[in-house]
Amino acid sequence: MPNTVRTTSANGNGARNLQEKPLNSSAKNPACQAGAVIPNFPLGHFTLSVRPDGREVFLPPLDPGRVYQVTIQGSYAHLWDEYKYIFFRTPKKKVLDALYSADNVGNFVHKHNWLSFDGRSLQDYLRDFDASPWEDRAANKYKFRISGSARRISARLDFPRETLPSVRTEGALGIVFELLPEGTPSPLHFIDRENKMLEEFEREDAAAKERASRDKKATEERTSLENKLAALRCRAHREEHFINPDFQQRYARHHLQEISSKLKGEWASEYDDLMQRPGFKQLAAKQTPEVIQWLESRVNIVRLAEEMVASPPVLQGPKKRKLNAEEVRALIVRRDEIQAVDRIARKKLKAKMLVEGRAELESIPLDPDVKESLNTELDEEIRDIGEDNGKRGTTL
Repeated sequence: MPNTVRTTSANGNGARNLQEKPLNSSAKNPACQAGAVIPNFPLGHFTLSVRPDGREVFLPPLDPGRVYQVTIQGSYAHLWDEYKYIFFRTPKKKVLDALYSADNVGNFVHKHNWLSFDGRSLQDYLRDFDASPWEDRAANKYKFRISGSARRISARLDFPRETLPSVRTEGALGIVFELLPEGTPSPLHFIDRENKMLEEFEREDAAAKERASRDKKATEERTSLENKLAALRCRAHREEHFINPDFQQRYARHHLQEISSKLKGEWASEYDDLMQRPGFKQLAAKQTPEVIQWLESRVNIVRLAEEMVASPPVLQGPKKRKLNAEEVRALIVRRDEIQAVDRIARKKLKAKMLVEGRAELESIPLDPDVKESLNTELDEEIRDIGEDNGKRGTTL
């Protein structure tokens, strides 16, 4: 019996009847119905038939270094019965090809995914530009390319088990595998190229994002440093006297306790934090050198205070030279001279005070006896002034 494949023509009900036309495989061939591979000549061409029963049909191993063109042609049908009031049975029929199912008037317009190769639907292959897809809906014929594989791949034509549990099938799809000439571009080649281009794009995109992230971080850090420098510039201006070396000495001497217990830690922490920031010292030296001088001056104050604590100054007067006999006599003469001058000045002062006191009493209208008594007391009191201190050479 010649190899044939069933095709369809529309009947009056809008469905299509299966007809016979020549092809490399036929659903009526028992070997084809069982899914057996039928070699065909010349070598490198073979056909198989896939029935819509959900069973996998495995291909023989394909040359991994070559490319094959797959041609699918033919149609098949789903048959089932619908019942009304149990007694009225209505036969139903739905015709399909490898990619579409027919509508009520026989147009193949509704796509389906019942045919698959190694779990990948025919739609996926025909959407893949690298597989050189080709379709002729009018002839129920579809083509695409695959790369050879030593692993046996399978073809499967399923049916709607859930919606039509009692469905019957009719017909099968014929699939022809043709070995293409050597050097034919492999779909995997295009896929690898696209993958490489995608990987390169992803690397460039990741590198661009990394650069943008670094630039953003650098900008934020520079802005933070500039804001910090602006605040430190104000403090350095307020404490400009810290740069004076003499002030540093005096400050360290008068604030030893505070520097040791508090300021040393605070100043050191701030100094280390700023100086260890990347780019801070360079930026400060370029824009605000007075900030660097101010920070260094506080470090120097701490250093001076620590030196003073470690070796406090010993306050000792100059060592007295031993006097000789002549110098001792000169000192005694000088002392006596001072005492004599002191006594003379004291006597003159007492006399002056007596005269003034008597004159004051004479101007006051008093009884002569009272006045005389007061004069006597005044004379005695003035004469007693400084007598005890005078013995020790004390002046008035």
